[in-house]
Amino acid sequence: MNEMRPAPFVIFMPGRTGSSYLVSCLKRHSQIAIEGERLVGIKNAAAQMEWMNKFYGQWRFRKKAVGFKTKLKDVGDQEGLRDLLNRMNVKVVIALRHDIVRQAISVLNARKLIELHGVWNRNSATPELGKLVVDTEQLVREIEEVEKRNQELDAFNQTIQSPKLTLYYEDLCASCDTELQRVQQFLGVTPRRLEGRTLKSTPDNLRDALANYDEVVGRFEGTPYAKAISNL
Repeated sequence: MNEMRPAPFVIFMPGRTGSSYLVSCLKRHSQIAIEGERLVGIKNAAAQMEWMNKFYGQWRFRKKAVGFKTKLKDVGDQEGLRDLLNRMNVKVVIALRHDIVRQAISVLNARKLIELHGVWNRNSATPELGKLVVDTEQLVREIEEVEKRNQELDAFNQTIQSPKLTLYYEDLCASCDTELQRVQQFLGVTPRRLEGRTLKSTPDNLRDALANYDEVVGRFEGTPYAKAISNL
């Protein structure tokens, strides 16, 4: 019998880009084995590399695709990871968001979720958060941090020679079935209709998301983010 090795893949994301929903969907596919942010709990860089090599090598005959997700900042040995991805031809899914203002607000909402309910993402059992009172200077810092993480991820991915697929949060929200089919085809599994369990934490209309919406609009007036904040 020929030895069948599943296609290895990794999901890179800077956070709050729909990756938790994506993972919850892919977990429902019988041909996929997927883990969440396992590297977070492995603080030693060498131990992270050992885990990844073992994880990618243990699914013979059983799955068609195996992968996990991670933020680049949680990788202890980025050069080692780059070499592993190139050597094993690991497929790379890049989960991003066009609107970094809402991404930054979603980060703040996630911290509120942790504070109130001990979870990073809402599901059917998690109460809605209600409107968020935003510290405008903190929001500025979060936007700058999102931009920094996106730039670091882009620079890293340019050094990867493996196949890549970019998935945007906005497209996943607007055409979920289509985008999930695209991901499944990229991973080489039989396309199926998949449904996840996580829910949106931040309303699309920022007037419904922010208790001090007018203050935030005023703070960003005349900046490149004014249009996104105005939401009109």
